[in-house]
Amino acid sequence: MATSSEVYDAANQLDRIASRLQQEADAFNRKRSSIVSAVKDLGDMSVDNDWSKAYSSMRSLVSELNNAVQNARRYGDQLLSQEQAQRRQRA
Repeated sequence: MATSSEVYDAANQLDRIASRLQQEADAFNRKRSSIVSAVKDLGDMSVDNDWSKAYSSMRSLVSELNNAVQNARRYGDQLLSQEQAQRRQRA
């Protein structure tokens, strides 16, 4: 069984991944706007929908990662409480 420290470390790592993905999604969205404008100028009006779907998928993944971080931290809190209770019983 993992310790609370290990769970918190994993949650922090997930949080860093989510933050990095959020940065990438934002950069992607900025690039998307300029590319979509250029492609629309060439006459393809459907390209925005595809790029919007990709950006939406990235945002959904960020949201899922953030939920996983919250769940891991809650689990870490539970483990920490159990560990503290065990220490008190031994003392």
